[in-house]
Amino acid sequence: MTPELPDRQGQLDRLCDLVFTAKQPKAKSRTAKVFRSDGATASGLFDQEIIAYLESDRDLKASALWRGSLAYHDRDASRADMALIAKVYWLIGSCDQARADRLFRMSGLMRDKWDEKHSGDGRTYGQMTLEKQAAQQGADFYLPTPRSSPIYNSHAGGESGVNSETNGSQCDADPAIATTGYGIILAFFKQEYQPTFRRGQSWYSASQGRDVKQGEACNAAPHHLILKLAQASDAPRDQQGNVARHKLPQFFRTWAPVAYVDLLATLEFEDQTAEVVEPARNEFRGQVAAVLHTLVTLGRRQEQGKNCETMESERRSLLDWCCAFAKPGQWKKVRSYWCWCRTDGPNKPANVRVALRCDLFEQIHRGSGLTRLGRTKFARLCTLYGVGTPSRACGERVVEVSPEFLAELFSDVNGQFDGGDQTHAGARENERQRVQNGAST
Repeated sequence: MTPELPDRQGQLDRLCDLVFTAKQPKAKSRTAKVFRSDGATASGLFDQEIIAYLESDRDLKASALWRGSLAYHDRDASRADMALIAKVYWLIGSCDQARADRLFRMSGLMRDKWDEKHSGDGRTYGQMTLEKQAAQQGADFYLPTPRSSPIYNSHAGGESGVNSETNGSQCDADPAIATTGYGIILAFFKQEYQPTFRRGQSWYSASQGRDVKQGEACNAAPHHLILKLAQASDAPRDQQGNVARHKLPQFFRTWAPVAYVDLLATLEFEDQTAEVVEPARNEFRGQVAAVLHTLVTLGRRQEQGKNCETMESERRSLLDWCCAFAKPGQWKKVRSYWCWCRTDGPNKPANVRVALRCDLFEQIHRGSGLTRLGRTKFARLCTLYGVGTPSRACGERVVEVSPEFLAELFSDVNGQFDGGDQTHAGARENERQRVQNGAST
């Protein structure tokens, strides 16, 4: 008699699935890797972490922007929008416009204008703002610090880490951090370089009157700084617990870039700061003056009797050509150069008005650092340093040079022009004649 077998088909099906079905690889989560401490890939944070950072008081300016305050940007809503987008890009770790748009809509700066069309091709104000800041952002993104950093802050659950002390002043306020190698280096940078504002990825040193890049500041430590680093709470030590002095230079090179980046993040850009640094002011005004004093060759018609004209080429400074071409009435462009002139009266150069655009520096003075400036930033710097104010000429957005700055440009080495040919060439000729008359007498 054959025994009756029980029904085990369900168990057999599950066994076949386990044995013969290929294992499917798990889908990678887009946000599984929050950051890479070695900087090999772009850093990123979860949206809720970015919002928590912006809602906190870790970065006062960013928090004010997130709440919708315009106090730090002279009540200019457009500048505030750009500043917040720049901060969001920095926290995201890339110019992810879709994600930045999503975060911006949660901020206090969000308004109806964001979705209004402001371009002939149908782009909205928000899209144009995101694209413009993405073009200016460069490589300015959040640089995560190692887990061993004294300023590293781990979140609950251990899922991710955020540098909660990006503000250098907050780092100094903590005595535990101030005694570390990071804190000592940060204090050294502030005292040695006196950074006042940032230009791209470098800061401007008030003590040295020039830009200081990261490679220069972090290259090597002077001897007196090495002695201070030997007293750091986290200084490298040997097996006996003594400070390993031969490791202190490498100790500096490890923490100097972190201190540099954190200090850089606390500085405003040059065109956004309200503080006028005299060396920077003189540098900017000198660069603009050098461009306007550049000699250029242009052709000019000369009348030779009745119904007779000749074309002669002359080499003058651009400022001289502005005096020559200036006429009462509307602005007149100086040939193909991004420079305009007009006059409000017969006396030259007293009544001459000059306007220019930053594209002029690319045309005739390629060595100038002003070639990297955009129109908006150039106009802000001109206003800040007393060079001129934004205006319009022949339908173009320009900067009209201030009368005070023009007076300095037209002044000769021996004082103001006083009669005669009121150009630089005429002034030099008048000076030669005065010297010759003095020698003959």
